[in-house]
This record gives sequence, structure tokens and C-alpha cells, in this order.
Amino acid sequence: MGTRLREGLEVLAITQDALAAHLDCDPRTVRNMLAGRSLSIPRLKSACEFLGIAFTEIERIAEAHGAGEANVAAQNFGGYSRGSVERMMKPYVAVRHSFGNAPTLHVFRIILEWDDEKQAMRFRDNNRFLGSDGEERDYSQSGYVHISPDIGLLHLVTQYVGAVRLITLSKPRLSSGILYGTLLTQADHAVGFQPAVSPVVFVPEDTLTPGKNLPEHVGPIAADHFSFGYWNSHLATARAEFALICDAPTSL
Repeated sequence: MGTRLREGLEVLAITQDALAAHLDCDPRTVRNMLAGRSLSIPRLKSACEFLGIAFTEIERIAEAHGAGEANVAAQNFGGYSRGSVERMMKPYVAVRHSFGNAPTLHVFRIILEWDDEKQAMRFRDNNRFLGSDGEERDYSQSGYVHISPDIGLLHLVTQYVGAVRLITLSKPRLSSGILYGTLLTQADHAVGFQPAVSPVVFVPEDTLTPGKNLPEHVGPIAADHFSFGYWNSHLATARAEFALICDAPTSL
């Protein structure tokens, strides 16, 4: 989008300062626009009218790249505002069940933050640890948060070369800020990759206490770990109160 605007300026021999005057904004804002930042839809529309660029072309590019208005996520992310998710943007400790190694739990750290370029909330997780064989495992992922205005659930979607991980979470509890949900991914087993699902819980890191319920590392924690009972209880809550898991009937 920034490239298309620069082309419009060059064709019409219009300076950046002239565009800034038309938009009634600081010239630095125009420079950010031309660099692909600060691309709010109202300002883009005004710039397109000034430069004689069909706004439908910009809308097509914006839709393809998921850029929303300033501090408002694009519709494909749910159209939520930055203000509505501000209290969620912080570091969390997240825990799920370990796949294929019960009753071990798995810890990773995750940050929710606002992406100014994409105009949406994104997540970045730290999931790098040493396996039992001493080899490093790196399952760190990142992506964007989708929030339907009708459903109200948070969907943290990772997509990489056709592989997808989906974390679906409740809104945070008002008293604790805890988010409960489920994690769906693909786990590597002896017969190949298989769908794998687990309850998951996100707890704000600043509410946890070292030596009590704050694990000192990411990766697996065994049943004798000091924080195991705390996290296992929260996972039971996630399964019982949040996830709808349909078990097979015991008899027909």
C-alpha cells in the first residue's frame, strides 16, 4: 500500500509535504504511510482521493494483508478495538497436558501484544526447552488473535506451511485475569502425526509466585513438581467449565 501511494506521488509530482497538508497531519505520518506503517483506512481513503487512486484497489490490498483502521482490527480478525483488549495484553504462563506422556504437564510462556503494523493483537510464545534426550526442542510459535463480536471467544491461530495450531480461550476472569481454553495441534507419534487436543490455561505471569506456582522453566513438569497441583487443578477447571469434549458412549 505504501508503494502504491509513493507511485501516485511520483506520477503527479506531488511532494510528501503537500500530501501531509491535505491530510492535515504531520509529515512524519506521511513518511510512515509511505513506509507501510500508520495505514488507517480513513486517511488512506483521503490520500487516494487526492492522488486519483481508485480506493477499491487499496481496499483489495488492505483486505489481502488484513490491515485495519488505526487501533481497530480488520474484519477478518473480528473488528475489535485496541481498547477492548488492552487489559489482556501482558505476559502469561500457559500450561497444557503433555501429549503421550501422562501425567506430565507442559509449560510455555506467551505474550499478547498489539501489532501497530497489522492493527491487531498478536501472540508470541516461548516454547524452547531441552528434551529428555538432552536435545533442544523449539516449538515456539506466533500469530494473530481472532475475536468474533458475536461469540466473544479468543482464537490464537498459528499457520505455517499448511500446519495449523489453534488455541481457543474464554475472555479473562475479571478477578484473576485467567483465561481458560483448549489447544488443538498435531503431535508426532510412532504412527506419524495425529490430531491432539488438551485443555489449556493462561495465567498472568505477574500474579504467580516463584517456588509456589511459577515454574522455573518452560517444557515438561512432572507430577512431583511443586507447581503441579496448582496447574492440574486449573486444567481440570478448563476441561469441566470451558471445553465441550464429547466422549464416546460406554454402551449403545
